Amino acid sequence: MEHLRARQKIKKRIYSRTVQIILFVVLILLVRSTWKIYQKHEEAKRSREAAEKELIALQQSGEGLVKKIEELESQRGQDREIREKFGVAKEGEEVVFIVKPKSDGATTTASAELSFFGRIWRGFLAFVHLD
Repeated sequence: MEHLRARQKIKKRIYSRTVQIILFVVLILLVRSTWKIYQKHEEAKRSREAAEKELIALQQSGEGLVKKIEELESQRGQDREIREKFGVAKEGEEVVFIVKPKSDGATTTASAELSFFGRIWRGFLAFVHLD
């Protein structure tokens, strides 16, 4: 009989309100810690993906730079780079500039949108060659 009373006493303590509250608080702390770890895992995953994308971009950029260096090591590549950057030609070569003509439709539309004084002003500027 004494054995049953001791058992009931232990059961009462285990199922008491205080123990339930303590276990609930412990459960909340465990869930909170698990959630923080999960968030850090997701953040690390996103950072890794971003770093991998950046690595791929840098590798492609490096490959482009290697090709550019190889081109600049040849005389032809150096000539092309000088022509592109400075707009010069070798001795004996001619430079041709291609200029697109003004389209008539754009000027008539623009002048139709101008007010009366705007058209007079534009005519004056054209007359004194400031247009």
